[in-house]
Amino acid sequence: MLLFHSGVELVYSPEWNTIMIRSYKLQTIVLKRINFSEADRLITVFSKNNGKVVLIAKGVRKLTSRKKGHLELFTHVKFQVAKTKGLGIITEAETINNFPNLRKNLNRVRIAYLLAELIDRMTAEWQEQEEVFDLLLKSFHTLNSKTATKDFILNFE
Repeated sequence: MLLFHSGVELVYSPEWNTIMIRSYKLQTIVLKRINFSEADRLITVFSKNNGKVVLIAKGVRKLTSRKKGHLELFTHVKFQVAKTKGLGIITEAETINNFPNLRKNLNRVRIAYLLAELIDRMTAEWQEQEEVFDLLLKSFHTLNSKTATKDFILNFE
């Protein structure tokens, strides 16, 4: 029996009398990408409800991949993730905001890399941290705007 509850696909198993999660949705910011095998990529993301999560994007390095543009660094994205025994597999991706003005200024890109590295190193996987997510998202919005100050990074720390 297949059930849906707030973006989570649940499967009822009568033989074990349990409900298992088969897929779930995440709203995230992409922090890091690492090439994995010939066509795959490991994506480290930071989500509001789950904290830091490492996912695998299958076939994303192929030229014909539809998910490729949604997995750029510093992108605010909605994911549909299939749960597996190991890493979750990204099955769908939809960009919410790719912060185009941030990418036009090298100094802002440097600051965004620094913020992403701080979040990646200072947070543990699968621990909810809403305040940190909101701060990171607000910081990317500020970097994307025309009002980012030169001492922006000092204000973040």
